[in-house]
Amino acid sequence: MPRALPAVSIVILILLSLVGIGVGINNYNAYQSQQRIIHAFSPYYQGLAKQCYKSDSTNCCLSSVSNMEAKKAILIPETGCPTGMTQNILRCMGSYTWCEK
Repeated sequence: MPRALPAVSIVILILLSLVGIGVGINNYNAYQSQQRIIHAFSPYYQGLAKQCYKSDSTNCCLSSVSNMEAKKAILIPETGCPTGMTQNILRCMGSYTWCEK
């Protein structure tokens, strides 16, 4: 005949389950928030914003994407800014460097 779990074990299992559900809900909410931020940008800048979440300085990175979009700027090519454009960057870690008119 199987032994019944003591009441303390049942309570612990319920608490662990609730913590797991809470962590899952928190992670889902963070993901949804990221998606709302990314989708607020136009398509070119959405790709750049997605990369910000792989950075240690997400906020600075997203701010630079926002600045780039506002100025209709492009990410700086390896060859440097095209003629008639100047280089710009935010003064924080994780900022993109871009070319603007």
